[in-house]
Amino acid sequence: MTTPIHILAVLVLGVSLSDTWSVSGKPEVENLEQRPRQPDTIAELFNASSDLEQLVRLVGRFQGYRIADCHFPVAASAAGVTRSDWLFRTGGDCVYVTGGAPAGVDPIDPAYTGRRVEIRAEVVKSPTGKVVLRLVEGRLLAE
Repeated sequence: MTTPIHILAVLVLGVSLSDTWSVSGKPEVENLEQRPRQPDTIAELFNASSDLEQLVRLVGRFQGYRIADCHFPVAASAAGVTRSDWLFRTGGDCVYVTGGAPAGVDPIDPAYTGRRVEIRAEVVKSPTGKVVLRLVEGRLLAE
């Protein structure tokens, strides 16, 4: 229901009632160019494009620090950027993720290795020039 107060707020602030607000107090208007690309696998991510700083959404497995079962695509970094970086896996392919762990995941606890996670991340170059993912947000999924 729109009240005179809502109409006044829209006129004064120049925002619509459907806008969401960030912590900074500024409206977050969805930018279609910032919608994450949704490759099905890590291999598809690396085969489709080498564009950096793009947002991607992936569903796969939290691999933690277990590198033994990983194959790295040619462009992917085979080493993390920081000591807290962890591995994300789809099939046999892995990529390092920097910038924290998904919500609900304890990266130190090996019980989380192999659990399904969804991540939204930015594709970035590591200091070695290879690609890693910078976590924007992530969550543990039900099996």
